[in-house]
Amino acid sequence: MPAGLEEAVREVSRERIRGASWAISTLARGLLEDLESGRTLKCDRASQVLRTTLPGMGSLEVLAEVVERLCNRPGELAEALRRLMNYVEEAGREAAERAAEFLSGAGAVSTVSFSRAVQLTILVARPRLVYVLESRPGGEGMAMARHLRQSDVNAVVLPDSAAGLAVSRSNAVVFGADAAGLDGCLRNKLGTLPLAASAAALGVETVAVFESYKIVSRACGWEGVEARSYRVEGWGDVEYPVFEPIPLRLVSYIATELGGG
Repeated sequence: MPAGLEEAVREVSRERIRGASWAISTLARGLLEDLESGRTLKCDRASQVLRTTLPGMGSLEVLAEVVERLCNRPGELAEALRRLMNYVEEAGREAAERAAEFLSGAGAVSTVSFSRAVQLTILVARPRLVYVLESRPGGEGMAMARHLRQSDVNAVVLPDSAAGLAVSRSNAVVFGADAAGLDGCLRNKLGTLPLAASAAALGVETVAVFESYKIVSRACGWEGVEARSYRVEGWGDVEYPVFEPIPLRLVSYIATELGGG
């Protein structure tokens, strides 16, 4: 497998904070480096690697499909990768603009994990207060809170078990999606489902913001997603799925760069 993609895969596999938008850009850049260096891309191998690096992340499924369709036409593939990387930047900003409309007037909002689209949405909407769940064991929520505070957003970190408390103090809940399935579910970081369910139970509206390059055929179910583990002293290793499904019935509004509603 070409060195550019190899290094990109290692970087994405090690990452514990940044999500689907960063991952697709990083891997697309690795592929493009290989093509521009004149290396021959092994199509089957590249496709397999993209589909297994972070299983469950919709953006990488979409990237794999692009490679599968154009791999035998390297010039077209290189141009498609350049356009895709540019689109990732544009789509996130446009989706955030649309999502911010649904948060208009919300004094306080709750969120979970570290989503670039959510971060941009909050920076546009500028709510008075943002409750961010820790998102353990990865701690992505704490990273999100730090980034928001650096942009002068009043962010408060709460433990994941306080999802109900966060929602009870919020006017809206906003979260991203690592995949959006045509089967009626979104897929996002573990901990999103309890947040969305708490919002439904307490009558608080939820906004899901994501880009269209995360749309895949299937996102319902817990099977076939990335699994990780961490060690608990006195017990041993605890394994957990990185992503979980969120039924669309728990989502009040969806915002993408293509529209919202």
